Amino acid sequence: MKKNFLYWVGALCFSGLVGCGGGGEGGAVPTTPTTPTTPTTPTTPVGNALLRFEPSILQSNIFAGEKQSQEIRIYTREEILGVVNVQAVSEQAVIEEVSFSQRDTKEFSVTVDFSNELKPGSYTGKIAIRLCKDDPAICAQPYSDDVSYLPYSLEVAPSENKKPLSNLVSDALWQEQQGSAGRTGYFNASVDEKKFSRRWAFDFPADEIQRGEIRTANGRVYALSVVVAPYGSLLYPVLRAIRESDGTVEWVKRLDGYVTGAYFIGNDIYLPSDYGAKKRIFKLDSVTGASVYEDISSEASSIDSVLPYDVDTYIYSMPWGGRYSTINDSIDFNSKGRLLWRLTGYGVSYPGSNGPSLFLANDTIYAPARRIEESSPLTSHNGVLGVDVKTGRLKFFTSDLGREVNRKLKIAHGSVCGGSWVEMVTDSNHGSVFCIDSDSGKINWQSKNNAVSFAVSPLSVVSTDGIDVTWQSFSNGDVQGAWKNVGVHKIMDRSADVLMVGDLVFFSSLKGVYALRLGSADAAWAYRVSSGGLALSQAGVLYVRQERRLVAFNLH
Repeated sequence: MKKNFLYWVGALCFSGLVGCGGGGEGGAVPTTPTTPTTPTTPTTPVGNALLRFEPSILQSNIFAGEKQSQEIRIYTREEILGVVNVQAVSEQAVIEEVSFSQRDTKEFSVTVDFSNELKPGSYTGKIAIRLCKDDPAICAQPYSDDVSYLPYSLEVAPSENKKPLSNLVSDALWQEQQGSAGRTGYFNASVDEKKFSRRWAFDFPADEIQRGEIRTANGRVYALSVVVAPYGSLLYPVLRAIRESDGTVEWVKRLDGYVTGAYFIGNDIYLPSDYGAKKRIFKLDSVTGASVYEDISSEASSIDSVLPYDVDTYIYSMPWGGRYSTINDSIDFNSKGRLLWRLTGYGVSYPGSNGPSLFLANDTIYAPARRIEESSPLTSHNGVLGVDVKTGRLKFFTSDLGREVNRKLKIAHGSVCGGSWVEMVTDSNHGSVFCIDSDSGKINWQSKNNAVSFAVSPLSVVSTDGIDVTWQSFSNGDVQGAWKNVGVHKIMDRSADVLMVGDLVFFSSLKGVYALRLGSADAAWAYRVSSGGLALSQAGVLYVRQERRLVAFNLH
């Protein structure tokens, strides 16, 4: 079998060493020399090998014709001082390019780019790796005579599979679940990750980037983007309706102002917009794209989110005027442009970028919020509020839920669950995951762990802090399990989503989309491309939002 030689060349040295060059990452793979040295493959792995890999196997699901990468960590048995070059010999040509950086004297971070020329099929084997002091093509001066082996297992799927659509979730369950921001993120369905396939991908124009949450309805997916000027400023938002079956764009609507998200009621889409001093709420027909808009008379600096109540009635929130001010704070309830009631004195928190703050269930408006002490303007309390939608009466304001409740709320099974996230965690300055009673606001349980994003099922609350994924009991918050292999995946996008489908949990990150199962040490499925938001349609199509691309996957 023909060997595939890759040379990961680094020159990062530590202070105090003489004659070392600058540090950094290796670039493209150098040209293969004429007579490279091939390490001898032992019959059994060396027990005292110099290198250890995390994860212990290079495993990925990739798609023909698309470039994907994976990050791994290499740990050494002893300190490595001086210039380091890495020789890698694989049994098949599965890797196109690698780069690495030395994190400290015993740890390397390596990014592996898989070849986009692989044909559909399964690829297994191993890569022989040695650290060298000299030219890695020769490696006459290895740091150890031992050879370490990194196994790989790759599943390459066809680039597209536009099979007929069928519902993953029944009509009755879909009305309750939907996977929208005001719901739980949980779908009572069973899926097999071995059957996942990519349906289609839509590339946005070069001058547009995706913003806002993805919405699905009526056999379409609705994607918000923003046109960006060459010098980087945002010009205007665009909403597209894309046919779910084949990725065809049915209509495109240019809007004005800054649009924070799209909200559905029946066949209509509502979009709040700030247009300079003007505040507008657009109403679009989801089938045709035809639109009308209403100008809102308000002193608020912006409209955070709009929540349709019925055909002529909607609620919208306006964020606080300043960090220590409640000027212009309000939640307004309107019918046919007429103000029915206004709740003031509570600043509705942003739950991350481009996401809604208000949620409606059981004739109650829920929102992450803060209240400032009238007697002490520098003192504020963060928490969750509940407001009677018909009267505007404050039902409860629950505080002491963490430093700042700034994550999206999830309403399910008589509880409102949420979370907060802070940079530094101490006993007095902490993030929080919690569930409170949806009628009284009484705290059912609360735990001191950061939550970037989370989802709620009848049994579990699953959250991630960007480092670990934690399963907790929905009823009492007891920890059921954790997935500790997330450090290299960088889930630090505060607007990233978590979805649960049966016992699989999907989360998006800067390093890809991963599907996890409670109790498993490895990801069940991974799409290793930087991603932001996630959405799932009734037909079981998972949508992955990248900056300039929307990718659709069949989950059944």
